[in-house]
Amino acid sequence: MGIGCFLLLFIYVYNEYETDRFHKNYDGIYRVSMDYYVDGQLMFNIPPPAGMFYDLPNVTGLESGSRVFSPNDIVIEYGYLRFLEVGVVMVDSAWKTIFDFQYANNSFQLFNDPTKVIISSSVAARLFGQDEAVGKQIKAGGEIYTVENILLNQGINSSMNINFILSFQTRKKSGVDINSYEDGHTPYFVLSNDMGEAEVQHSLQQLIADNTEEGFDVRISVTSLKDSNFVTSNLKFQNGNLRGNKKYYVVFSVVGLIILSMAIINYINLVTARAATRSKEVGIKKTIGAQRNALWKQFMVESL
Repeated sequence: MGIGCFLLLFIYVYNEYETDRFHKNYDGIYRVSMDYYVDGQLMFNIPPPAGMFYDLPNVTGLESGSRVFSPNDIVIEYGYLRFLEVGVVMVDSAWKTIFDFQYANNSFQLFNDPTKVIISSSVAARLFGQDEAVGKQIKAGGEIYTVENILLNQGINSSMNINFILSFQTRKKSGVDINSYEDGHTPYFVLSNDMGEAEVQHSLQQLIADNTEEGFDVRISVTSLKDSNFVTSNLKFQNGNLRGNKKYYVVFSVVGLIILSMAIINYINLVTARAATRSKEVGIKKTIGAQRNALWKQFMVESL
């Protein structure tokens, strides 16, 4: 019973622990947002301006960054099929170097050609069944896109539910100035192997301060990817809520270890008591020539 309880807790804890760890740079990926304060009071959280993207190369210690805009769910159409799709993102080319998602091929022309799209393997199965998806045209949000790649998202433990990847340049169609510090607010993910969370936050805070008007109390907020599974997110592709609970993660880990320890101690006591009751049997077997190793093997087999 004790081992069974431990295994159930272990499955939960291990699943939480493994979330997003398939990314090679798991420890160096950060999600960036901004907190807006009035008179020292936090009013609301807003994404950074889209134009900040072009100044990221000037921030010491940052290797790359990608804007990630998650629009409202869109209607996907192919032939007579029509359904509402979630997990839509618009990203920059650095997305594929920051994250280590697996794809069916190495084609990423969508970053230069906004008419291309990458869809997940689950969406491809719903639309095309067993047929080849690459090269097919689908309608999404009233626009025609050509499928150029497949995101292999089945069976991965990720905090991101992504089914539809478009170029960030697609935002221009809605009249957004993606080069401005005043428009196009969108979350970011940045990659840094040389800086910790505090250093990344400080550098980006200085970048914002240098490019915004005085009088605005805007503070950069940085969340490590390894913690993003435990914090609230308003990003639709991160399910918009808590996926995990760090308190449960810690408590279940401790409880699981306690249960395992108790099970081991009880088992040792049981085996010891059982051996003590069979001391006469052991004495007789030794008298007639039984070897110590043979007796040990017998007790081990019987304990299984």
